[in-house]
Amino acid sequence: MTPPMADTLRVSIRNPTDVAFLDCAREHGPMGAGHQVSDIIVEIKPRPSHVQQIEDILDSAISQNRDFTRNTIAGEEAITWIQEFRANYITYNAALLHPDGEHLIHISVGDSGGAIAPQEVDVLEMVIDSLAFGRISW
Repeated sequence: MTPPMADTLRVSIRNPTDVAFLDCAREHGPMGAGHQVSDIIVEIKPRPSHVQQIEDILDSAISQNRDFTRNTIAGEEAITWIQEFRANYITYNAALLHPDGEHLIHISVGDSGGAIAPQEVDVLEMVIDSLAFGRISW
C-alpha cells in the first residue's frame, strides 16, 4: 500500500536556465520553444512496509530498470538506477533509507525523449552530494 501524500515531503529544484525559459514562455508564449523543463525531485516519505532493503523499491512492472548500482549516500546504503518508461520517458534516480529506518528518500530527474540533459544530471549529482544527516550524540 502506498503511503498517503500528506505524509510525503516533496521538494522540486529547477535550474536557473529553466526558470529563465519559463519566464520567457510566459511573456511571449511557448510556441516553437523546443525546450523541456526537468525538475530535480527530492521526496521523503514513510518507508513502505514491503521495503526491507533499499533495492525493494524497484518496480519492474511499470518500467525497465537499468544501470542499477549499489552505493552510499551521506554514509547510508543507497542505490542509483535509470528507469525507462513505455511512453519514451526516462528518469535518473537515487534512493536511500533515512537513518531513522522509517523514511525513504528518493531523488530523481526525468525527461521525455530518452535522454536527460547533462546539466540536469549535474544538478542531480549536486543534490546527492549535498545530503548529510546530523548524528545525535548522547
